[in-house]
Amino acid sequence: GGLWSTGKALSVYFVEYQALIRNSFKNLNCKSRKTVDGSKIHSVNALELGSGNGLLSVCLAAVAGDLIGKLVVTDLDDHLNLMEKTMRANTHIVNLDVNTDMNEDESKS
Repeated sequence: GGLWSTGKALSVYFVEYQALIRNSFKNLNCKSRKTVDGSKIHSVNALELGSGNGLLSVCLAAVAGDLIGKLVVTDLDDHLNLMEKTMRANTHIVNLDVNTDMNEDESKS
């Protein structure tokens, strides 16, 4: 599977309008969390449904990662390997905590 044209367009939008995205996140009524230096910042949780390869989540994290409390990236089982590969290739941008439903189901049985 390739990258959909809408995914490419939205990734460009994230880059070109990063100030708008960051300001929008800051203006949301969301939880505050403390940073390492003790200051407070607001954070939002983000969920991407049908991520495919995970590119848009990486782009969003690159633009506003310091404002995201938790980023959940989802898709069907046949896309999980590609999504995980994308996340692992971009650990300088995203904090990786890979947890798949397949792994959860196997641990319950």
